[in-house]
Amino acid sequence: MQIIVVFRYDDYSNHSPTDIEVRLFETFQRNHIPLTIGVIPFLECGDTQKYNALSSTKANLLRNMNKTGIIEVALHGFNHETIYQNKKPLYSEFAGLDFASQHERLLQGKRLLEQLVGKAVKTFIPSWNSYDENTIEALESLEFETISASNLSSVNLKNEKSPLKFLPQTCSLNELRRAVKAARRNQEGQAIVVVLFHAYDFTDVDESRGEITYENFLEILAWLKAQADVSFLNISQTGQVEHDLTYQRLSKNNSFLNVLSLMPLFLQPSAKFLNLTQDAAKRLKIKAWAITSIYYFILLLGFAALAYHGKFIFIENILPFFTLKYFFLFLIIVLFLLIASIKLRGRMGHKRALISAVVTGMAIGIGILMVVYISIM
Repeated sequence: MQIIVVFRYDDYSNHSPTDIEVRLFETFQRNHIPLTIGVIPFLECGDTQKYNALSSTKANLLRNMNKTGIIEVALHGFNHETIYQNKKPLYSEFAGLDFASQHERLLQGKRLLEQLVGKAVKTFIPSWNSYDENTIEALESLEFETISASNLSSVNLKNEKSPLKFLPQTCSLNELRRAVKAARRNQEGQAIVVVLFHAYDFTDVDESRGEITYENFLEILAWLKAQADVSFLNISQTGQVEHDLTYQRLSKNNSFLNVLSLMPLFLQPSAKFLNLTQDAAKRLKIKAWAITSIYYFILLLGFAALAYHGKFIFIENILPFFTLKYFFLFLIIVLFLLIASIKLRGRMGHKRALISAVVTGMAIGIGILMVVYISIM
């Protein structure tokens, strides 16, 4: 089974560092590795409402690289600005806007990029990986073929049979080796790894935000090329060879990852770095639920026992002040905690789930003590 690795470089714009991008593009060309580039076609012009298109330097670099056949140009929003609601940033350029506004932004960006490279732009990468149902409808009307957001980004579509292909990013450069090894262990369907990176991920560009040196990056590429079971494609090419990049597949992967968010990192499987088939995502979700349930059951049991065995201090100093009405109030609080945990499980994350388990476990232990105490009063 071949492992497909897709490289996605985001935030190519007038503000991105041209020197590292020239070096980057030459590296991919020299190694004959396809690269999808998320291009921001416009940027704000000062404090005005006008926008500057890609500069001639940036446009020429993009045009020349496009001629090599190594890169795929993808639309990465209109100007990557964020929408504000009640003076708070939503970190989305599209989600929340009406269909007409989104359609116009996408149309203008698409037209500019197609004029620059002389080729149809079929892939969309939403700013901040955020979008909504209006985005999907606008993309369909403009004949986009693929959307690539985050492996945690999803919307509830009314039309689940959208013709669009969904190919989200799955890992970073530092996680790539683990992703390939995880793909080898995955025996169900085509294994796909989508690597997202930016210029600032290189310490050569930004020491504070960077996570890898350019030399380390070259070593990773050399290692990848030496792997006989690894092949390289861009986003559009992957959509042509893998027919099940449907919304249903995206939803099942999201559902699996939501369960993993409740786990501590040491329990999370490396399969989280893959775009899994529907069957694999479903199977691994069941396994993840089983592990998660055992983990939190042990926590509940442990902290319930801890609370119960603190009974001497509790009975002597606190419990005498409780009456039956306080006991029922206590039960209501515990019930509220349990319901809140169930309702928030998909987005509460491991830290909040851990706190909820600890509090609930201790509450159960204290509750048992209260029952014992009231029964002998």
